[in-house]
Formats: sequence, structure tokens, C-alpha cells
Amino acid sequence: MVRNYRTFLSVVLRITESKCSVLRCTRSGDTIARVEQMVMEDRRLTVKQIAANAGISVGSVDTILHDDLKRRNHAQSCLQIG
Repeated sequence: MVRNYRTFLSVVLRITESKCSVLRCTRSGDTIARVEQMVMEDRRLTVKQIAANAGISVGSVDTILHDDLKRRNHAQSCLQIG
């Protein structure tokens, strides 16, 4: 029983570490800077276009735009009160 639990924990740790390394790779400072530069050059780019140009997933682009660069959709910013 203990052996199976230890094996299970080691597998979970390996999966967690591999996911973290993938996140670090796609959301590195270089990738964030590249996405920011694309947005600054052409604000009309879609998330899909940015993802294709940067070579990362649409989800990563969305996370970079919202979490790292604190950008919002123009429609959302127009609706905010304040």
C-alpha cells in the first residue's frame, strides 16, 4: 500500500513539474515582450493572429494579455463605470 502511494505521489510531482515548466516557457519574459510588441504595433490583431505569429496557444496569449499585461477587451473597458 505504501509503495503504491509513493509511486502515485512521484507521478503527480513529475506531472506538476512538467506543467510548470511548460507555463514558464510559454509565459517567459521574452514571450510576454513579443506579445506586447505585436499589440503595440497593431492594436487590431486578434488573439488567434497573435498566437499564430508568436507560436503559442490562444490560451497563453489570452493569459498574457489579461494577467501579465493587464489589458482588457475594448468593449469591456467601455462598459465599466467609473
